[in-house]
Amino acid sequence: MVWLPVMVLPISASQLGGSKIRKFGKAPSSLRLRRRIPVLQSLTLPPIRRQLTCDMIVARPFDFSLGLFSEGYLEDVTDMAVLDNFADVAKTAWQTDDASKTFAIPMASVITGLIYNKDAFEALAIDVPKTQDDFYAALDKLKEDGTFVPLALGGTGDLANASGSEKGFMNLGPNYWKGEEGRLALIDGSEKLTDEQWIEPWRVLLQLVPYTGDKGMSQTNEEAMELFMSSKAAVYLVGSWELHDLEQGVNGTFSMGVFQPPVPTAGDHCYIQDHIDMAMSMNAASPNKEEARTFLEWIGSEEFSALCMQMLFLDASPYPNSK
Repeated sequence: MVWLPVMVLPISASQLGGSKIRKFGKAPSSLRLRRRIPVLQSLTLPPIRRQLTCDMIVARPFDFSLGLFSEGYLEDVTDMAVLDNFADVAKTAWQTDDASKTFAIPMASVITGLIYNKDAFEALAIDVPKTQDDFYAALDKLKEDGTFVPLALGGTGDLANASGSEKGFMNLGPNYWKGEEGRLALIDGSEKLTDEQWIEPWRVLLQLVPYTGDKGMSQTNEEAMELFMSSKAAVYLVGSWELHDLEQGVNGTFSMGVFQPPVPTAGDHCYIQDHIDMAMSMNAASPNKEEARTFLEWIGSEEFSALCMQMLFLDASPYPNSK
């Protein structure tokens, strides 16, 4: 039996903790995993390079892992047949910009949207918003009534959860830059972050501030979540990774519903953020490459996909995007 140490980067550590690593008992019987979390002051390449002593590495999406691959630290897995299980979009976060090389096997993705207190909406006869104007009208009605803080929105703390990033800009923004079309346009240089479609989402976020209650944007994401779970706020910008905690926190005290990011104008196509979030890669210097590839083949299987969703409480594995 071969032990494969797995390097879990800090952002992934809470999602792939030791108890969850141990649940990988269904992996090929000749393999066992041992978790290793590096002690880092920041998630930057130099300290990561010094600690790449594991066989397997949980890979963050896009530029960070691409940097490791470009410098020769991650193994090229382009030739692995298991990659055929995944749609092209599920692989983009762990490929070179021209998609000619792939260096990780996708594990999980998350999405964002809005969750609301159904009881609050029903009490004030508020319809689920479809457009930005609908959304502002609903928030105005909630604010005028005064029973609930209209919108629980954290503006400080963890940048991955704060309003200016994952659950704000990246949640509401795709309706303006047209999702993947806009992302690719940034890469090829035909669009810039100073273009109107990239600036407008920031204006939308600023327009939401008056609806966030007395503490406003000074509250953390955790405080905003507690405000919603305690039935003091009616709407919360949500990531799918939070749904389990929300369900436990609310504990049936009120009914919840979800709605998609409101579109700018009625009839517009709605774009949502499908954040391809986590993958497994192989240390290019691993002495156990044959065993590591066996493990990666299993990572790309439907069996692992089901286990991953059960363990991590994530919205989805990449398999819903499969061919």
